Amino acid sequence: MGVEQVKSQQFQKSQVDADSVVGENSELLPKASIKQTALGSNCKLGEKTKIANSIVMDNVTFGKECVIQNSIICSNVAIENNCSLKNSIIGPDQMIKTLTKMNYEIFQGADHLMEI
Repeated sequence: MGVEQVKSQQFQKSQVDADSVVGENSELLPKASIKQTALGSNCKLGEKTKIANSIVMDNVTFGKECVIQNSIICSNVAIENNCSLKNSIIGPDQMIKTLTKMNYEIFQGADHLMEI
């Protein structure tokens, strides 16, 4: 995974703090922010989406106004608008529907087994 350490820079009026890592070809729309987060390659954060203290793997798309805290998001996940995920793990190849709220949950499909 190609990544670069960023020094508190702006992405289209979005904020990435110095303690975050952003993968290649990832896009942050206006007012999105990441803090103390590893963001994989080919990810997209919708407007006003905020991610803190999390790990986001490759090819993950977030809708607008999502809040993600202390979570792990595996590859090839789509998270729709206005979702709140805290202290949760999302397995690979999943879709999280609009307005979903999760706290201390593990979400994975029946065709995936995850060991924690």
